[in-house]
Amino acid sequence: LDSRAVRPGDLYAALPGASVHGAQFAADAARLGAVAVLTDEQGAKLAVDSGLPMLLVPEVRPVLGPIGAALYGRPAESMTMLGITGTNGKTTTSFLMEGGLRAAGLRTGVIGTTGTRIQDTAVKSVRTTPEAPDLQALLAAMRTERVDAVAMEVSSHALAYGRTAGIRYRVAAFTNLTQ
Repeated sequence: LDSRAVRPGDLYAALPGASVHGAQFAADAARLGAVAVLTDEQGAKLAVDSGLPMLLVPEVRPVLGPIGAALYGRPAESMTMLGITGTNGKTTTSFLMEGGLRAAGLRTGVIGTTGTRIQDTAVKSVRTTPEAPDLQALLAAMRTERVDAVAMEVSSHALAYGRTAGIRYRVAAFTNLTQ
């Protein structure tokens, strides 16, 4: 999603932003080793000079989760996924879920506002719910560490932006809705 973070062999997802379209940075992504651009019609017009092959979709965000899941071998399918959403209480609820899962002898992962953990190892995180490709990569790392269950905060932004698309939850919890 970020042209500055592209590595050789990456698919660059060029999204429309609040002020600029990510496709304006397709040439930068190409210089860093992107092999193709995933974008919409507007982005295709902006990225044509990058020289990269383009995959066109009506909207980019809705396909990022399923594409990421496929590229990482559908990691969420090997774990019990528990998602928590609501205005308040997501972090507390995720910690309570994690405690119960650990007490039951399961290996756990937690994704949320105060950080992300794979068992007892902290993992750097920027958002409550990572962008779809980053989330799939994180779940793949959890699968590698043989995590059994993941307690995950799912922010309203994550739902609106489709960050969790491609994940099927065993349990979904809604804490509350405030102003």
